[in-house]
Amino acid sequence: MDIGITVGDDLDRLAASSDRFDFCELGLGEPTLVPEDADPDRVADALCGRDLCVHLPYSQRLASYAPEINDAIVAYQRRLLDGAGDLGASKAVLHATSADRDDVEFREVAADQLRRVADAGRDAGVEVVVENVGHQHEGLQLSVLAEIAEDADVPICFDVGHAYMEGGNKAI
Repeated sequence: MDIGITVGDDLDRLAASSDRFDFCELGLGEPTLVPEDADPDRVADALCGRDLCVHLPYSQRLASYAPEINDAIVAYQRRLLDGAGDLGASKAVLHATSADRDDVEFREVAADQLRRVADAGRDAGVEVVVENVGHQHEGLQLSVLAEIAEDADVPICFDVGHAYMEGGNKAI
């Protein structure tokens, strides 16, 4: 089993983290750590041989009702994933959020968006994994996420704490 540490968007915290961890998760995206501004050599030095995973922006929805916005979301995530690939990231965590988590017909739009972002990750050499955030107002429920992730052929980053907040022990 690989054990990692989340360091937020702080490269100094990344450098100071224990080398006992197999990987480090770095937050990526506006307004804090923009990939184009991150020095790949500094990131590599801070990793000290550990693997890099990134967390895409928490507040960015995956899907909207407006096709133009969906295209912009994918373009933005593609830019971040390209930057993550340039930094040497192997995985990118994406929150499963949507404009309307309860609209059953809209779920296909969310699945298509997930597919498109995952394809952008593959193009960048970064595996996209989708994280359960069903406890949040815009987060897709676990039961819905499982179906959408399977349809999109995208692995799930299962956050036990998020699942517990969504449905207690029954959700885990």
